[in-house]
Amino acid sequence: MFGATVAAPFLIAQGIGMPTAELGYLISFVYITMGLATILQGTFGCKLPFIMGSSFSYIPPIISVGQVYAPITGNFGMPAISVGLVGSGAVHSLVGFSRLVGTIRKYITPTIVAPTLICIGLALVPYSALLSYQPPGPWLMFLTIAIIIFLTYFTKGFPSYTAVFWGAVIGYIIGFASGVVDLTEFYQAPLFRPPALFPWGYYLDALPILILLFGSLAVIIESTGDVFSLSILTETMTHKWHLNRAIAAEGLGIMGGGLLGGIACTTYSENIGLVGLTGVASRYVTIGAGAIALALGMIPKFGALIAAMPKPVLGGVTFITYGMIAAAGMKQLEIIPMSARNMFIIGTAVTLGLGMPLIINGAYGITSPVGPWLLAHGAWGRALYTLGNTSMAVAAISAAVMDYIIPGSEEERGMAYVKEVLKVQERAPIAF
Repeated sequence: MFGATVAAPFLIAQGIGMPTAELGYLISFVYITMGLATILQGTFGCKLPFIMGSSFSYIPPIISVGQVYAPITGNFGMPAISVGLVGSGAVHSLVGFSRLVGTIRKYITPTIVAPTLICIGLALVPYSALLSYQPPGPWLMFLTIAIIIFLTYFTKGFPSYTAVFWGAVIGYIIGFASGVVDLTEFYQAPLFRPPALFPWGYYLDALPILILLFGSLAVIIESTGDVFSLSILTETMTHKWHLNRAIAAEGLGIMGGGLLGGIACTTYSENIGLVGLTGVASRYVTIGAGAIALALGMIPKFGALIAAMPKPVLGGVTFITYGMIAAAGMKQLEIIPMSARNMFIIGTAVTLGLGMPLIINGAYGITSPVGPWLLAHGAWGRALYTLGNTSMAVAAISAAVMDYIIPGSEEERGMAYVKEVLKVQERAPIAF
């Protein structure tokens, strides 16, 4: 969970051009958000032992919004991102409060989910690759990957489940020994800084909210499975309001991320594995962990220390993480028959999702006129530019359009599976 929580702000910072000094503060804000969201989920939400952390589904749209709005708002586009998080989090929470999770899930078929998740993972790979070329070089990235693989598959118990954390720690130590860790920002950072509202500022615009809603939709799908799995593991499936309460609290946590300068938080699947491994299923343990994360977030030196991590180490961590996200999308293909129809929809959606940013921005030394033309045409051009730059949004929209206009049976579209899942996750009143 450490690796995923830390990797998200690193990747966002790289995507929007944020330097190390500001990255340290972003990491601190993320830990504050993570702590509050975890406490909220354990006390007000589904009351299951969840640790909340940075959402990877939000990274592509956040980077797109930041790149477009940085020249307008300053502060690397974070003022627009913060407002987008507050707005998308409010909608996310409303879905939970109004018990609409099951209704929305009913229309999201595996044919739509698969290319969306695949594009979330694969679209972020270039950012990981670029990290590997920074000092001391790609060798540290490959060494970090090797350490994580060894701990995951050749050890048992706690080291196996925390392989990413130990891979990052060992890689950090090796980088420090190699002389590439610059602790200047760590020494200059203050010892304590309390949370503040909109530390990056804010910029009111509807477009960031609309773009970040694609991240929200993906998070709802992911969290549905996480809540269902942890409910079974903790033998609390009798409480059918778990899912709606979880989504409602998760949305409030996303709003908190925008208000406090962090990013979106979601449930972590790794947490489910640790509950099964340790047998510790008390929400008070995770609430305590949330309090620790909150306290660490108010110590800027902690964020600055993490921000000094050698970039190739993070590249190794994220290479594995993004591969797993893409693999989760591929796993959706088990649910549906790989007919010619489904192969066409999924293949076309993935290539459109990965190819549209290249069409807009150009690639391989070729300059595209599309991006500058869109940005020169006001709000609607900016909207299309941002949308087209968000691979997961392009994949989701194109897959949804094709899935609903190309004829196919319920079984072929995976609707039979969705209905079966919803029978178990049936809606029920929320007892707030």
